[in-house]
Amino acid sequence: MSRPLPRSNQRRLNHQNPSLLSKTPTLDFILSTTSYTLSLLSTLVSPSPSHPNSLLSHYASLHLRLSNLSSLLSSTRITLRLFSLPSIYVWAYSEYQKWARAPHHSSTPPRTIDDTNIINSITLTQIVAGFTFQILENLAYLGDNNILPLNAQTRAKFWRWCCRAWALHVFLDIAKLLRQRHLGNTRPEVKDATKQLESANGGQDIAEREAQWWRELKINLAYAPMTLHYSLENGVMSDSLVALCGVLASTWGLKGAWKKTAAVE
Repeated sequence: MSRPLPRSNQRRLNHQNPSLLSKTPTLDFILSTTSYTLSLLSTLVSPSPSHPNSLLSHYASLHLRLSNLSSLLSSTRITLRLFSLPSIYVWAYSEYQKWARAPHHSSTPPRTIDDTNIINSITLTQIVAGFTFQILENLAYLGDNNILPLNAQTRAKFWRWCCRAWALHVFLDIAKLLRQRHLGNTRPEVKDATKQLESANGGQDIAEREAQWWRELKINLAYAPMTLHYSLENGVMSDSLVALCGVLASTWGLKGAWKKTAAVE
């Protein structure tokens, strides 16, 4: 779950790999990477007293154009997410199916790390946070565009609470990743299964899982300060720092999506 700069506040792609652009999550990473990069560049060229007077107008013009393009891409991402509620429902239903198929007898060890009660509880809370985020973002965005009759105060409240739901999701993701690592290091049955998998696949699957774990952790650690920033009325970070965190998270996400696409093909 990612949150671009709200509208109110507002490398190179392989052309031989069209399936990369056909996947909505990947498209979001491409749009967010571009948007945050433009936002970061706009802060770097923002007019300042240190610039020569003869160049101030050029810096101001470039800053405005980059900011406008970044805001446009941010709005595009939010528009695409207007239709995300069904995908969250599919996620919730798939988690329910996994839970229903899992053995529930205390004498039987769980099938996977994700079948522990703690991780199931985290996932359930994330699903609730996901629904909350998406509903509030949709309402705030449609209100910003004069589609719903919401006053400015109500829209601002919806934006803040939607970002707080995003923050909850991100910090729970970090907790889930750390819990998975802890279980993988301490539970004998998980260690044995890992060794068998490593032996059967020459260590490749284990290396890929390790890389994915670190990538997801880095993405969430980059998003974490952004979620706190947007959850507060006046924020706690500068625009350049917000953009930098967004660039890091989006780039790591795009790298992971690229690898998944390459693996399928």
